[in-house]
Amino acid sequence: MPNLKFAFRTLFKTPFVTIVAIVSLALGIGANAAMFSLFNQILLRAVLGHLTKIGASLPVGFAS
Repeated sequence: MPNLKFAFRTLFKTPFVTIVAIVSLALGIGANAAMFSLFNQILLRAVLGHLTKIGASLPVGFAS
């Protein structure tokens, strides 16, 4: 608990550094989520949709 108090006290002593750290974390997390969403929409769903069509057209008992 004393470490947590020290961490918050240090953050409040340097507000500019705190703001820069929070903004950079927010931008990094947001960019990562946006890139994954695009990757998921463009590549993963297209490839998985194509594979399920291939699997549906195989003869019965071929893909076990």
